Amino acid sequence: DLRFFTNRGTTASAESMRISGGGDVTVTVGNVIIGTAGKGINFAGITTLSGGSSQILDYYEEGTWTPTLLQGSNAPAAYSQRTGYYTRVGNLVHLNGRIQLNGLGSMSGTVFMTALPFTATNATNNFSAFHVGYYANFALPTANTTMMGIVNPNSVNVDLRIGNSTADSSSLTAAHISADGDFIFSMTYKA
Repeated sequence: DLRFFTNRGTTASAESMRISGGGDVTVTVGNVIIGTAGKGINFAGITTLSGGSSQILDYYEEGTWTPTLLQGSNAPAAYSQRTGYYTRVGNLVHLNGRIQLNGLGSMSGTVFMTALPFTATNATNNFSAFHVGYYANFALPTANTTMMGIVNPNSVNVDLRIGNSTADSSSLTAAHISADGDFIFSMTYKA
């Protein structure tokens, strides 16, 4: 084994990293830091993907974001709750959140959600589906109507939609939302 020791202000050195005779690398203390943008972990030696353009894992981030509803430039009067969480691995962003309103304010037309943590890739037909797992206090037009949405290419907005089993989806409007509307959502999109 090849072992690396560091002295962290103590009287005795301690092992920080080891490369075993079998090739495994073990970091005992601290993190592995990629110090240059665009560099990462290269998986090219594992397999060759048909048509793949990159086998380097060069991005990871997790955090919070603040989902925002808008109708044109009009925002809700207030939010009772507005939370969002995301994890980005490579170019895929996984996010989830909840929006609960406390008044519609001057909203009156088509409503969309904005402020995604990353802009969707600007590529032809790069659409991603937005999933609503729960909603309450909405004024949807029929009993079989559901909420959904899509993210268009090169956008930080979710085009919120409604649909049912007999018709194409249409835009969600402020008329479909009550002053205390509440929904929980998730999605994955390519950034």
